[in-house]
This record gives sequence, C-alpha cells and structure tokens, in this order.
Amino acid sequence: MFKKKHKLFSGAYVKRQTQGTSNEISFSVLDAISEESSDGAQSTPSLPLTEQNVKATMKKANSAFVPPINEIKRRKRSRRRRQALIASLVIVVVAVVVGFAATAIGNIIQNNTNLHASFVQAIEEISSTDEPLISLDELIADRIEEKGNYLTPASAYVSSLDESEKAFNKLAPSLKTAKSQLEQDRSVIEDLKAQLNGDDAGTADQAIVSIDARIAMIDMGSKLLEESFEAERAVKEAYNGWQLLVSADTMSRDAAVLASQTGQENAQRALELDQQAKKQFEEALASFDDVANSVEDSDLGSYIDYVKKRIEAAGYAIAADQAYIDRDKEALAEQTDLYTKADEEATALAEKLDGDPSDAISRLVAAPLSEDIDAYSEERQRAGQTDAYLREYLGDTDK
Repeated sequence: MFKKKHKLFSGAYVKRQTQGTSNEISFSVLDAISEESSDGAQSTPSLPLTEQNVKATMKKANSAFVPPINEIKRRKRSRRRRQALIASLVIVVVAVVVGFAATAIGNIIQNNTNLHASFVQAIEEISSTDEPLISLDELIADRIEEKGNYLTPASAYVSSLDESEKAFNKLAPSLKTAKSQLEQDRSVIEDLKAQLNGDDAGTADQAIVSIDARIAMIDMGSKLLEESFEAERAVKEAYNGWQLLVSADTMSRDAAVLASQTGQENAQRALELDQQAKKQFEEALASFDDVANSVEDSDLGSYIDYVKKRIEAAGYAIAADQAYIDRDKEALAEQTDLYTKADEEATALAEKLDGDPSDAISRLVAAPLSEDIDAYSEERQRAGQTDAYLREYLGDTDK
C-alpha cells in the first residue's frame, strides 16, 4: 500500500512553473481527483486509492483537458513587449548620455578654438602700435648722435628744433592711443593666460614682456624728447646769444670807424649802427640769461658780464654820435671818454670768453639725459627681441 502511494506522488509531482506543458496536465489530473474525492453529496463513494483507479482517473482527466494556448501566446507577447520596452529605454538612456558627452566635447573644442583665436587676435593687436612707435623712435634718433649719448651739435639742429617739436606734438595723441591699446591688450592676455598651457602660456609671457617694453618706450621716449627739447632750447639760446654778440660787436666796430671820420653823413650812419648793435647786445643778454636760469652750472657769467659792458659802451657811443650831429662839443667829449673807458673794460672781459658757448651747453644738458637714453635703448632692444618671437609664433600659427 505504501509503495503504491509513493508511486502516485512521484509520478504526479514535477516542476510548477511550466504552464501549458506536462506539469499543467499533472496538476489537472490531481485537481480532478481532488474534486471527485471532495464531492460528497452528488458523487459516488470514493474508490480505493489503487494504481488501477489512479490510471483510470488520469485517463478521464486527460480526455477532458484543453491546453491554454491563447494564454501562453498572451504571456509571450507580454514578455516580448517588456523586453522591447526595456531595450528602448536603454537605447534612449545611452543616446542621452552620448548626446551629453558629444555636446560637452564639442563645447570644449569650441571653447579652445575661441580661446586660441582670442589669444592670436590680442597678439596681432600689439603690432597695431608699430607706426606711432616707429615715428617716436625716429624723432629720438634725430636728437641723439649715432655714436654716443650726446645731443647733436647745436649748429646742426637749431633750424630743425621747431619742426621736431611740432612733429612730436602731432604724434602725441597717437602715442596716447597706442598706450591705451597696449594696456587693454595686456589685460586681455593676462586673463587668457590663466586658461592657456604649453607653448601658448609661454607665448603669453613673451607678449606681456613686449607690451611692457612698448609702454616703457612710449613713456621714456616721450619724456626723453621733452627733456631733449628743453635742452635743445637752452643750446639754441646759447647759440643765438653768441651769434647776436658777434654781429653786435661787428656793428660796434664799424660804427666806431665811421665816428672817427668827419661829416654829418658818417655820424648819422654811425648812430644807426650803434643803435642796432645795442639792440642786438640786449637780445644776446636775454638769451644768455635764459640759458643761465634754465641750465644749472651753465657758467655763462663771463658772457653776461661782457655783453653788459658792451651795452654800456654802446649807450655812450650813441650819445656821442648824437652830440656830434647836434654839434655839442662838450657832450661829445664827455660821452667819447665814457665810451673809451667802457670799451677798454669790455676788451678785457672778452679775453675770458671761450668762443661759442653752445657746444659746452650741449654737452652739459646732454649728460643728465644719458641714463634715460640708455634705459630707452634697453626697452627698445627688449621690444625688438620679443616682437621677433611673436612674429615667429604667428607664422607657425598660420601654417
């Protein structure tokens, strides 16, 4: 009896989750058995649980069972839809991630491209200041000797000083604009430098050096020119003073020769010459005074003393000429004695003069400019070296 019951459960018990297969059939058989055993009112008494009775019952259940084909198909379709939905979601997620990644990479590339373009543009704008800097450099070269730090001799630039000042005054607004442009370029490059690396970062350093050198050239060069103009004006005044002194001396001697001769006509001519000489002596004195007041240690005292004495003598000469014309013998004699004494004193003072004082003044006023000239030359050289580097960089960038 135990063995028969064991065979029954071993034959009917199989895996559960296999709907529509032999498992479902087995469960149907068991259900049929269970229904027959539980129907007490309408069923016949239960048959003994024998192997023969079980087989008969299974045969009866199998003949009445219809496999649930539609349910199986529905469940398969449902699984396929779930799988398709999951696959679609995965594809969407991957597409979104790839899209974000592509956008991010594109933004990085675009940002790098824009950064490099801005950097190149900032470097190119440095060269926009070339023209006013070249003009400034040429003006300075005109003021400085090629072989040293002295101003050119007075006689070489007296006539061109006014033209140089006019040229500088005309150039000044362009220099101001150039300096403003350079300061703006420096700010832009400093901001870009924080985002650059490699060769571009090194180039940014060179660009800043170039900008600083150019700004220094503008500042130092402008100051140097202004100081050189002041120095040249002093030299020019000394030169003009000397020329006036020589011219006045010549007219005084010519007037003295005419005064020594008789005749109203000679006396009148002598008077005119003495008057012109006195005026030129006075102009010479004004020039020497200006130089002495503007240039320290100018040492023009001997020239000033001489001219003053000549002005005094010219005054006596004019009075004597007029006395002769007026035929005032007493006044003529008195003024002639005074003139003679003043002329002798002037002659003594003339021995202390050392010719044209403009060359000495030129060397004197140029000395303080020597350091400024050297500093300007260093900045000029620094700008040239960095400009060569930047030109090479731009050339490589264009390739």
